Amino acid sequence: MANTYTSIFFHFVFSTKHRKAWISDEIENRVWSYLGGIARKHKCAALQVGGIEDHIHTLVLSPPIYAPSQIAK
Repeated sequence: MANTYTSIFFHFVFSTKHRKAWISDEIENRVWSYLGGIARKHKCAALQVGGIEDHIHTLVLSPPIYAPSQIAK
């Protein structure tokens, strides 16, 4: 099949342990960068990463070689 295009987006939301406010303003940029680096390492693209003190939202573009459960890991 020639010229096949696949675009798979995942929106993940996860919280800190016991929903404690551990993500302070001082470290949040490092946390977002770290999550983006993990995505790049696995050939994904973290299009948007953000959140507040007790939870994180990520929007990830994934190649079709991964199942959703693998991306969440």
